[in-house]
Amino acid sequence: MVNKETIEAAFDLFDQGEIGESIKAFKSIETEIKQGDPLYDQFLLSYGYALSANDQMDEARSVYQTLLSNAKNPSDKHVAYHQLGMLERLDSEYDKALEYFEAERKIIDEHFKDEPMLQAVNLYEVGYNHMLLGKYEEATSLLEQSLTYAKQSRDDMTIGCSYRALGELSAVHEEMEKAKAYFNEAKSHFKSVEEYRGIEEIEMLESVIFE
Repeated sequence: MVNKETIEAAFDLFDQGEIGESIKAFKSIETEIKQGDPLYDQFLLSYGYALSANDQMDEARSVYQTLLSNAKNPSDKHVAYHQLGMLERLDSEYDKALEYFEAERKIIDEHFKDEPMLQAVNLYEVGYNHMLLGKYEEATSLLEQSLTYAKQSRDDMTIGCSYRALGELSAVHEEMEKAKAYFNEAKSHFKSVEEYRGIEEIEMLESVIFE
């Protein structure tokens, strides 16, 4: 029988970097869980993370499209659009990613405009994709807005992500002192929530950028 703990255990394997084992666990769950099960959407959301991390993009798309089809309210829809956007970014389909994030943005503006963390995370993704497309002026404005909302949310993980993206963007502009300051801010916020993986990723970036 599938329960919440079973799904969480499979996701924990993903979170620990055991991607192959995580997918095996999710495939086992998939044989037992059916559309309409109260935990089905949680299963889809978690399974999609593991599939995309394993570069199984088509399978992940199918999972997240099902999640979107199942969405019954604005909260469910914004989550599904966000996951699809993240997937397309990971697959270097930046224009397609922006389509999903803009769809999410409309839902947030209509239903969640007073929730700064949702605003911050969406603007981060929109800004980051603009940066990846080489649209640096737009990216700067969007990422600065993301940081403003992130600070309002007081969520250190979200604040750290916004600072990290601004650091990357500053490095693109060869504003190295500014980039270092942003990266240091990001690491400080990640450290406060014990997000050591995020710190390691920044240190890897720094080793390349500031070599």
